[in-house]
Amino acid sequence: MLKKDTRWSVWKQVEERRAKLIGDTGSIGTIMAERDGGGGWRESTKIFYGWWVVAACFVSMAMAGGIGNLSFPIFLKPLTEEFGWSRAQVAGGISAFMLAIAVTAPLVGRIVGLYGARAVMGPAALVVGLCLMLLARLTTLWQLYALRLCVGVAFTALAHIPVNVTLSRWFVRKRGRAMGIAMIGSSVGGLVLTPLVASSVDSLGWRPTLVVLGGVMWVVLAPVLFWLMRNKPANLGLLPDGDRRGAHLTGTTVAGADEGMSAGEAVRSGRFWALVGVYLLAYTCVFSAMVHQYPYFTDQGFSARHAALLVSTLLSFAVLSGVSFGWASDRYDVLVLSAVCYAFGATGAALLLWAGSVLSVPGYLVCFGLLFGGTTPLTALVIGRIFGMNAYGVIYGFYQTVICLSGFIGPISMGYIYDVTGSYRVGFAGVCIGLLCASGLMLVLRSKISRTAHSVF
Repeated sequence: MLKKDTRWSVWKQVEERRAKLIGDTGSIGTIMAERDGGGGWRESTKIFYGWWVVAACFVSMAMAGGIGNLSFPIFLKPLTEEFGWSRAQVAGGISAFMLAIAVTAPLVGRIVGLYGARAVMGPAALVVGLCLMLLARLTTLWQLYALRLCVGVAFTALAHIPVNVTLSRWFVRKRGRAMGIAMIGSSVGGLVLTPLVASSVDSLGWRPTLVVLGGVMWVVLAPVLFWLMRNKPANLGLLPDGDRRGAHLTGTTVAGADEGMSAGEAVRSGRFWALVGVYLLAYTCVFSAMVHQYPYFTDQGFSARHAALLVSTLLSFAVLSGVSFGWASDRYDVLVLSAVCYAFGATGAALLLWAGSVLSVPGYLVCFGLLFGGTTPLTALVIGRIFGMNAYGVIYGFYQTVICLSGFIGPISMGYIYDVTGSYRVGFAGVCIGLLCASGLMLVLRSKISRTAHSVF
């Protein structure tokens, strides 16, 4: 048996050899990084594995959003026609979906924080696929609600929470652009998959379409996640961003994996509840407009086809916005960017109501598209900026619950206002005012955090 000193020597030689083969540059197979002219270290010229993780997250967001969530309204009319259910009864499937996310988000955040995203995302893809196939055999209303609840739970383990937690570990300086690219997957999924699903329902019927969609989750998404997802760079002997140790960290969005508040400390702080208020207000406005914009367009004389095209155009701007705000967040304060994002949405609602015919709808599509695409990655980055990465999964899960509650409140409130007034004008005016208030409150919150950086607030 080797003596202690000998074992230490052997272990040290193995570690030195491993460092030589892997290097500290973030790319396997790259020899030690070279010093640049300023005395720092160059990044690896090879593709950092974290970008493969971003690709897997993008695919997950696209398929979870396009298949598991955004395409469900396409099945509303076929279900009402076949079973005689009311649209409100079928729409209860959306409520069940949102309820499942609201209830399970904090728990999923905790599980992801403890065991990593890879442990939940692959199995969640299989569960969504199974639920879609079972929906194809639907016969009673309670089965619809039960299966949509299951889809909601699996969606929580497949989308925002595990994606954001994982990318926060793989990226520090480039966290904003990585999250921005991954988060636009949801908009891309809705943009591309929704018309394909609608075409399939028309040609094949709704039951075969659900079987096909479930199969796609099994044969495409699940293998991608099992093959590409890794919880953190340390699992591959890498460092965040593909950098050698000692890389300079700039910007206001960065925080290490072990830095920040615990979940209990966050909940007891004033900034936690202040941000709850901001997001409850902002997302109530966002969901109100996004759910009711299609009937608003048809009320204004647009055909169903043209109204759908307008919604797709808005999602196109959302894709551009997600990438743009993601890149900007690596350079500028994410709280300020969030305030700008909400101001864009307020401007879009104002243009829709009070601008001339030339600017009203196009102005709304551009401005609200910028809001819709930018707010998701910025929400994740703001939470990391304020509370750090120590208990990020659990804290982000709490805010997912708040967002889902907004998804309940907003569309119902907008519908009630329409029923009472016979018009969407008051509702969209409320969206405009609400988003302006959310923008101002975000700037107030930033100011308080800057002044009380070391206080309980």
